[in-house]
Amino acid sequence: MSRVALSRVLYGKAGISPDLALCLETVGVSTAQFWINLQANYELW
Repeated sequence: MSRVALSRVLYGKAGISPDLALCLETVGVSTAQFWINLQANYELW
């Protein structure tokens, strides 16, 4: 993941894609399901 893409996610300019959720799970930052649920809740809100 590029630095620009990560910055866009952190500052709320881009959502968390399934690919990003899997990457975060791979490096040990919670589970992919957690990130997908977080994104879905944000979009529903």
